Amino acid sequence: MDDITITEPDSLEPTESLTLEITPGRHRSRVVMLVSTGVLVALTAVALVIGGLALSSASRAHSEEAKADHARRVLAGRARDATLARHDLEHRMTTMDGRLDALGTALDALAAAQNHSVDVANHGVDLYNQGDSGGATAVFAGDGAAALADQVQKDAAVQQAMRDAQQALEQLQEAL
Repeated sequence: MDDITITEPDSLEPTESLTLEITPGRHRSRVVMLVSTGVLVALTAVALVIGGLALSSASRAHSEEAKADHARRVLAGRARDATLARHDLEHRMTTMDGRLDALGTALDALAAAQNHSVDVANHGVDLYNQGDSGGATAVFAGDGAAALADQVQKDAAVQQAMRDAQQALEQLQEAL
């Protein structure tokens, strides 16, 4: 220690004392440097703590952002799947609608064929009742047979339309 000087007399007498001298300039500068160093260390520690908190906050924000991004992707996938399912269901409903329209048309045609068969039969009966059994036989053999064949054909078309509508209904139920 350069700033402290101890002066020791050659011999100590009980009445003499030891003298301690302190040089004031050098001691103050060391204290100032020591205090300055302490303040800088404290400021560095504070900066490190603040930096660590900022890094932790940024890491947490990044983690939350990653979770939100994942949730967005999952929801987008679900929305896409729901849209595809809706389009498929709409297609199946449109198919069902078309099949039911075809069934209605086939039933209308069958009803018309049945009405025609009844008209032909009534005409043959009228001829028979008027005493024209040959004419009645000719109506039943010609027009009656044709009307009956048309009715059988229309009935087969109705049966096919029923099977098609049933198949469309089953496909629609599978989608639900």
